[in-house]
Amino acid sequence: FPTGELLLRYVWFTPQEMRRRGRRTPFGLQLIEAERIADESEYGGTGDRNRDSGNLIRNGVEVDSYGMPVAYWLLDTHPNDIAIGTMVPKRHDAAMFRHVFVRERIGQYRGSSWMAAAINWLYKLGVYTDNEMMASALSSCVMLLIKTIDGDTGEDFGKASSGDSTDADGNKLDHMSPGMVHHMAVGEDVAPFNPGRPNAQADPWITLILRSIGVSMDLGYEAISRDHSKTNFSGQRGEELENRRRYRQVNSFLKWRMLAPVYDCWIRANVLIGTDGFPAAPEYVANYDQYRKADWISDGREWIDPVKEQQANEAAINANQTTLEAVCAESGRDWVDVLDQRERERDELKRRKMPLPEDIENPPKPQANDAAAQSS
Repeated sequence: FPTGELLLRYVWFTPQEMRRRGRRTPFGLQLIEAERIADESEYGGTGDRNRDSGNLIRNGVEVDSYGMPVAYWLLDTHPNDIAIGTMVPKRHDAAMFRHVFVRERIGQYRGSSWMAAAINWLYKLGVYTDNEMMASALSSCVMLLIKTIDGDTGEDFGKASSGDSTDADGNKLDHMSPGMVHHMAVGEDVAPFNPGRPNAQADPWITLILRSIGVSMDLGYEAISRDHSKTNFSGQRGEELENRRRYRQVNSFLKWRMLAPVYDCWIRANVLIGTDGFPAAPEYVANYDQYRKADWISDGREWIDPVKEQQANEAAINANQTTLEAVCAESGRDWVDVLDQRERERDELKRRKMPLPEDIENPPKPQANDAAAQSS
């Protein structure tokens, strides 16, 4: 999340709205920008408490005496929008919202950007890059310095021209431009101008900054820079494993904090209106835990060396150290769907009288009679 938090509003449609919108389910989601949650300075005089209930309002989140959110105070539009709208926040019941963020301390009611720890390093990287670009621009300005030896500057010395050292008003020209020719006054000398660009130390320094940014975001350098030239196969695979551990943490958090509750609301909405294919309300209540279960499969990730990973997975399955379900989920597939598809493919191969994969990999050995016949 760019802001470190996500706000979802549960939307329930009436039967008339469902027909008008062509929807099959009464349940929907509305994404709301987290910046619309009002700050203390935007409460329009309500202060840090709700005058009616006496509940505390912390950063736009109204909480009860146990610290549980009971309402959100939202602006009609984004604070930076130019659209006409009131800037007085309105109270919305928290039961209609899903506020998703990583709580890092007790009493935290708003999320912080996951890039917050890297902001300082990102700023330094921008400043350093700008300085390198300016130094490179200066190094491209090749100057030809002409020094007068005998003191005769000519009658036009000091007047405006493209090659003089002063303009028409007598101001010295102290800027640089590519290919300029600079005339010097009598008695003046110049030190050698060598900006030393391109800077040989620029790349290591930028790499250091990117590594620091990666550490602050709990990611590796290659994941931040997309530069794989500084590692070998083993190092790249090791870093990818560390990055995947981070991805699994984020996926697990999103599953139980956002996806599972939304899925539960979607099931209940369809049960209430009796949507075809969903259980009746008594059956749903009696088997609530069963109906709310779901397998969440993330996007599959390809390995650097698929052959080695396949061999390792096969050995782990045979040694009962993992399961087909876990291996298929790692590649973003459902193991039951994989088996069903394999069964359909095998049936189709048999119908077409084509060899099965195991027949190709392990052809039948010749019998003894066949060997004798071949020798004769």
